[in-house]
Amino acid sequence: METLAQATGWLRANPGTFLEAVGDHLLLSLVGLAIGVAIALPAGILVAHRPRAAEAAIALAGALRTIPSLAVLAALLPLLGVGFTPRCWRWPCSHCRRCW
Repeated sequence: METLAQATGWLRANPGTFLEAVGDHLLLSLVGLAIGVAIALPAGILVAHRPRAAEAAIALAGALRTIPSLAVLAALLPLLGVGFTPRCWRWPCSHCRRCW
């Protein structure tokens, strides 16, 4: 509850900053949406009646959707390590055998 009260207090104290950030966010979102529509709509029209081209377009879109997930995974690997249990935060550590 304290965090919510702090956030509300900040919003009341800084309405201009908040509205500017919301405007920036909306602009970035709309530009991304416009670029996506500009690419996807003509591509959809082109492959609408071509099954092989449609399969290729769907495969390409699926591959492109994977790239951001791989980037997040690569960014988190040094922090979390590989496996079911995360590695220790102190590296190299001498208190457990998991990190060796």
